[in-house]
Amino acid sequence: MGVPGKITLFALMASSALAAGWDALAASVQEFTLSNGLKVVVLERQDTPIVSMHLRVNAGLADDPPGKSGVARLFETMYLRGGDLGSTDATAEKEALLKGEEWLDLRDTELQRGPKANLLTAQDYRLKARIAWESARRFSTPFVINRAFLLNHFYDTGITVQTESTDLTATIAANRAELWFKLTGDWLKRPSFRGFYEDRDALQQRLDEQVRNLIAFKLYAALFPLAFPNHPYLRMAGSPSDLESLRSRDAEEFWKNHYTGRNMSLAISGALSPAAARRLAETYFGTLPPGAPSPRPTPEPAVPGKEVRVELTDNDEAVWAVAWPRPARAHPDDAGFDLLGAILDAGAQALLRRELIVEKQLALNLRVFPSWPGDGYSTLFAIFVTPAPGREFSEIESAVQRALGTLRERPVDEATLARARAWIRTGVLRQAETLAGSARLLVRASSSYGGVKPFAAALAALDKPTAADLQRQAAQYLSDTRRYVVWGGETRVVTLGGAGQ
Repeated sequence: MGVPGKITLFALMASSALAAGWDALAASVQEFTLSNGLKVVVLERQDTPIVSMHLRVNAGLADDPPGKSGVARLFETMYLRGGDLGSTDATAEKEALLKGEEWLDLRDTELQRGPKANLLTAQDYRLKARIAWESARRFSTPFVINRAFLLNHFYDTGITVQTESTDLTATIAANRAELWFKLTGDWLKRPSFRGFYEDRDALQQRLDEQVRNLIAFKLYAALFPLAFPNHPYLRMAGSPSDLESLRSRDAEEFWKNHYTGRNMSLAISGALSPAAARRLAETYFGTLPPGAPSPRPTPEPAVPGKEVRVELTDNDEAVWAVAWPRPARAHPDDAGFDLLGAILDAGAQALLRRELIVEKQLALNLRVFPSWPGDGYSTLFAIFVTPAPGREFSEIESAVQRALGTLRERPVDEATLARARAWIRTGVLRQAETLAGSARLLVRASSSYGGVKPFAAALAALDKPTAADLQRQAAQYLSDTRRYVVWGGETRVVTLGGAGQ
């Protein structure tokens, strides 16, 4: 057997072993569903007295109501402020907060009179609202959940709002697990909107700065209206000015619609038995209202009839990006996109990474996303490149064209295909090596795939696409006539010292 044959055999053996490794991991998992629809996945590991929690709410940036972008992100600080347990008198605090809202309603009513509005009266109402909110502070314990986490030595803790989910995480000593359940369950059932307007104004300032200064946000603003008209992802490019009109009732409505049992998954990995996990979940999360899963319509991204090019100007950063519409995750071609992404970007031998970074040093960074900016809808296959200083955008584009041309013109060899399969499966098992990583992996399996077995089936589906299938997909979906190209910024060389300084 020659060297290429040995490489292919080793890659195939590695891929088979990795598939068996996932099967063994999945066999150790126990899954159950509470009566309110909340899914729980438990991987018991008693080798260390630590446990990781990962609670996912299937609602994120793409679920912001139209014209109210930013609502989902506000829950990042609301969680750390706590629920009723963050107050010395929850009833009195809520009455004061409600009084502030009433004064704000009067201010809005006055301003709606237009030219006849009395601005001094409106300003007085606003001042009275602030006084009411200040009086509510007397009853609150600032950032009670965050303080509890610090005092009890929790780590990897917090809340992160992503494209289609909100993730609450913590890694803790097993004998502190109930504390996390108690604090988190209290907030999920009775969130407080204390500090809402303070958080809203701070978020607006932060987003204003990001939109002005970060090229990633300028790319979203340029690309999303073209690729996602009448699509939930368009909300991710919403204006920070939307935040000005947000009220705490908007956040409360979002919570009622999305923070429900059927819209959540909880993964637990570590020194907690399934029986103990069930008891804690039922005690602290079992009384959440069942609600309904967040609606996930299936709008298609706009498919351009010809190439669309957008240049970003006035940027200190540089980026070159290309994206193509692709079907949703449930489509039969889904596994092929994952494999194409790995063939282009997975490791030093990957086709595009070798071309851009390893051999010609055209780029500082490369990211290939088989599904971007999320998984919940029909989406984009995207390539993002950070050019190396002094390199031209045309050099980047030519290199990408060469790599894609190779995929379209002929099937990849079996060694390349086997290596891509092994790379993806290795990433899955590598994530499962840590408690936090395995909890993150299991909550994804539960929320995005419906459970561990369907996720295992998706991994097994990587064996189905042939090299000819991938060539067909590259030609069908990644063509020059149905793509968006966005680029801009400076790739100048910075010289230290010498003439001109």
